[in-house]
Amino acid sequence: MFNYRTLAIATTLMAAPLMSQAATYEAADQSVASRLCVSAVTQNTIGFITAVDQSGYKLTYIARNLHCNDEPVAYFAADAGQDMIAARLERLMVSPGRTEIKDVVAVPSSKPLSGQVLIAPK
Repeated sequence: MFNYRTLAIATTLMAAPLMSQAATYEAADQSVASRLCVSAVTQNTIGFITAVDQSGYKLTYIARNLHCNDEPVAYFAADAGQDMIAARLERLMVSPGRTEIKDVVAVPSSKPLSGQVLIAPK
């Protein structure tokens, strides 16, 4: 006879392969920004920090300025399930209630850092 325990085990075993199918992330171009975006969603925390160090940017700059598919990298990582990386980046983002004054003459005119990632379901 079928009991509930056997049914629960069978359901768990059948559902596990479906849940393990994660999206595939691929950089849309070869820019540093796109590679950092892919790194944020595919690597562990140490791998991501290593990629940031190799990029030449500071982690604080990445947290505040890098946008992946038009959203901040911290939110992009959180959406992909990279909670540790997202938490680290969110701590470095400027809080909404903080006022920051910059001297207009001292601010270099730089293009915002933005990367594009192609996301395909497996």
